[in-house]
Amino acid sequence: MLKEVSPREEREGNEPLTLGAYGPLLTARERAGSIRYARVQAVIGDSIAPYEQEVLANIKARETDIRTSFQVHSNVVKIMTGQKPSRVLATSLLVEKNICAAMDNRARAELRAGRHSSFALWFDASAGARAVLAGIPLREAEAHGQREGVSELAKNVTHEHTLGRGDPTTQVEGKLIFKAQAYRASELLQQDPTGFFLVDEAVEKIREEVAQPSGTLRGMWVATAEIYLTGAELAQHVYKAIYPLSEECTEPS
Repeated sequence: MLKEVSPREEREGNEPLTLGAYGPLLTARERAGSIRYARVQAVIGDSIAPYEQEVLANIKARETDIRTSFQVHSNVVKIMTGQKPSRVLATSLLVEKNICAAMDNRARAELRAGRHSSFALWFDASAGARAVLAGIPLREAEAHGQREGVSELAKNVTHEHTLGRGDPTTQVEGKLIFKAQAYRASELLQQDPTGFFLVDEAVEKIREEVAQPSGTLRGMWVATAEIYLTGAELAQHVYKAIYPLSEECTEPS
């Protein structure tokens, strides 16, 4: 199964962290602040790049298992909601459940071991991956008339750190951002129901931000920009690799 692929050294399984479990990771990352790597591309090449190669090789080798994963997940969603998820939603959730969760668990293991630079690396890569996928569940909630649930859904899927804080103004701003993401996702999915345009645009926006002189990221407050971008590109590549395997078990977008 796709979920069996995880960053090396982490053996706790790849179930997504709950918000309660994610909170301490988020706090630890905020406390760590900006991490300066002497050779950030070398760090990426030694860690995230091999992980991506492993994941993509696993996808090619286990297509039947991944199709089964889609079927099982879609049936569970249908039991819970009365309808199967769209292909784009099923694909994004499979990436989040397996790839992002594996990186989260690796980050947690590194934090426990006191390896703060490595913790930040995997946390930032996972955050970048989620940023690419965030518009899809928001669009689904909007499409099904669940406007009041959009911000809550976004919090659960993207772990956006601004929601849930005590500042009402910040929460309102967050809801407006999520609504804009949902609207743009809807536009792009009308043009391209596969979601490829959507993930490509999300990655390109992050790439443009990283290229700015300041190298700051609006979507991630302390992340190392190059690692955040690498995580985004990882999600892009994995999404495109597994989307074709969802064809038999989900509803049209």
